[in-house]
Amino acid sequence: MDKKLNLTSDKIYAQKFTPNVKGYDPLEVDEFLDLVIADYTLIEAAKKEEEKKANAQKKEVDRLYARCTTLEALLQSEKDKVSGYEKLSQQTGQNLDLIKRISAYEKKLWSLGIDPNKIK
Repeated sequence: MDKKLNLTSDKIYAQKFTPNVKGYDPLEVDEFLDLVIADYTLIEAAKKEEEKKANAQKKEVDRLYARCTTLEALLQSEKDKVSGYEKLSQQTGQNLDLIKRISAYEKKLWSLGIDPNKIK
């Protein structure tokens, strides 16, 4: 309910009518208004309950949004770490290839009788 109710159960209960000889039976009007009051009381209670639920849900949405933002930041941080590890792994792989090539050259030099440590 976006619009505010014009009446409340208290306003209906307190309403006084100007007596008129040609008017309706006051007892009938009073009984009918008692029913209207009972309905308005239920409507007001339901409205308050729905507002409580809506506020609780809004708080939960805000909490979950904050949690989501935190998790997104953590995820990005972990992605950055993985990216750094991947780069390091690529460099390590390249370095390992170079070491294997150097080792192969040293073995070949030794087999030819040349000491690789003395080459400038």
